[in-house]
This record gives sequence, C-alpha cells and structure tokens, in this order.
Amino acid sequence: MPELLIIRPVHFLPGKVEQALKWAEETEALRKRWGMLFQLVARNLADREAFVLVQVWESQEAYMNWMASPDRDDLVAQRQRLTAYDPTRIYEVISHPLELGPAG
Repeated sequence: MPELLIIRPVHFLPGKVEQALKWAEETEALRKRWGMLFQLVARNLADREAFVLVQVWESQEAYMNWMASPDRDDLVAQRQRLTAYDPTRIYEVISHPLELGPAG
C-alpha cells in the first residue's frame, strides 16, 4: 500500500454504452502498464443510465505519471467520442478489509 482510488461518474453518449464498455476493456492493458491495478464500471440500480468508473492505482506517483503521459492523451481523444465525465474524486487507500483483522 498506499494505493490510489479513482471514482469518476461516467455518462455514455447516446447509443455508445456497449462501444464504450468494450473500449474501456480493450484499453485497460495500457493503463495497467502505467500502474493501474484494476478498474471496473458499475451501473446504478435505481437509475440505469448512471454509471461510475472505479480504478485502483498502485500509487499516486504512478497515476500522476499516467496523467502526464502521451498514452493518456491519445486515450482521452478516443474517450471523448464515447463518454462525458463528471469531476473525478481521488482517494488514498488507507486500509483493506482483510488488513483490518477479525471483527470483534
């Protein structure tokens, strides 16, 4: 640890949900080369048009290097044809459930 947690509300452009999800999956390996550990996209149960992207990065340094990379610039240009984003929330991971020890 420390890891960085990114939570970003995502708005898929009309008719682009499946294409955007496929793109996110296909481009995941590139982000992993820069230090992303994993990502997931979640859909709100009450509002089926509301999604969030969650990413866990190995460190703040890895994420900042990614943010400054030409690889990210390329992906942002591609992503803009598929989605719109709300402001990103960035958190430092301070514990993992398994590291908390037994409940008691």
